[in-house]
Amino acid sequence: MKQLFLSVIGLLSLKANAGTEIIQHQFKTEITTDIYVRTGAGEHSCGGTASISAFYYGFDEYIDAVIFGRGGPVAETWVIDSDKNNNPEVFVWVRSCGSGGLGAIHAYELLTYDDENIRRSRRKIKWVEVQIPPVPPAFLERHRGHDTFDVLPDGLIRTFPQYNASDSNAAPTKEPLTIKYLFKDKKWVISETVQ
Repeated sequence: MKQLFLSVIGLLSLKANAGTEIIQHQFKTEITTDIYVRTGAGEHSCGGTASISAFYYGFDEYIDAVIFGRGGPVAETWVIDSDKNNNPEVFVWVRSCGSGGLGAIHAYELLTYDDENIRRSRRKIKWVEVQIPPVPPAFLERHRGHDTFDVLPDGLIRTFPQYNASDSNAAPTKEPLTIKYLFKDKKWVISETVQ
């Protein structure tokens, strides 16, 4: 069985030019892949686009970027292999601007697959969106934003304060709620303790 090494060589925030933030991760299996998350050059931090691209050392080539809209700045990125198939999944947390701090996760997997039309030793590579279902409405009854996210090997964690109807945005009176999307079971659950 191939041993998987995941090494994040920093959340290196490098300024390539005005308005472009580059975050670099390195994913290692038998072949090393550098993964880059960028925001659009010259775009406002509160909206625009972001892209995920990769350099695949096994083929010495850049993989075409996947581009998606963002409603705020990139707050955090993670690279994992939750399904243990040696293909990295990239999770990008975008936090909305303004007092609500609503969060969104964009997730893509860099898949390699055989193509009948090319040499067997060469594989095709493409980005595929990771399908994460919406959170059940019952979990969001007291939600007003202020989301935080984390990605663990077995799931996506989302935590947010809960509000009563009379609470101000700055003063929730309920305890925060932590929910978890389980990668293996493909469902959201309320998480009492996150490990």
